Amino acid sequence: MSSSQTPSPPSHNATPLEVRDYFAGVLFNFHDVSLEQAYEIAAKWEYGRGSELTYYDVATFRSIFGAEAGTLLYGYARKELRTSRTGPSGNLGNRGILEKPQKDIFGATPGLSIVYGLFVLSILSLFQTLIEYRREKMDGVLAFGSICFFLFAGFIVSYVTYYFGPEPQRRGP
Repeated sequence: MSSSQTPSPPSHNATPLEVRDYFAGVLFNFHDVSLEQAYEIAAKWEYGRGSELTYYDVATFRSIFGAEAGTLLYGYARKELRTSRTGPSGNLGNRGILEKPQKDIFGATPGLSIVYGLFVLSILSLFQTLIEYRREKMDGVLAFGSICFFLFAGFIVSYVTYYFGPEPQRRGP
């Protein structure tokens, strides 16, 4: 293995030996670890195939390889698998390390919760404005009317941006 050789990420069905060779190549070529020590660290990967590289988190890598080597190998594997055209799954871009989540914490499509929230708040402030108007408290009408106006304007801007705005850009590595 020469220092100019860039190890390519293992395929989805790569054997544990191929994965160990990949890890040893990363340590040797990019982190100035001796070849002997690189294979010694990589040997801790005993049974996992290429497909497991995308399933394990950094804590698992650290528990297998140790804190420093685990963090380095996790970071490099993720970076390579994210940017390579054929990761372990063969269609990594379709299933997505970089894909946007399908649901936010409220169970709606991300970004849509803001639109719904602003609409509901503007309706509630409109009702409060009407209540203040019926009580003939003009200070309350002015205050809640202003709040209602700005919430509704925010709703309109959010709605137009969400449905007609530009597509969000993916972050590069």
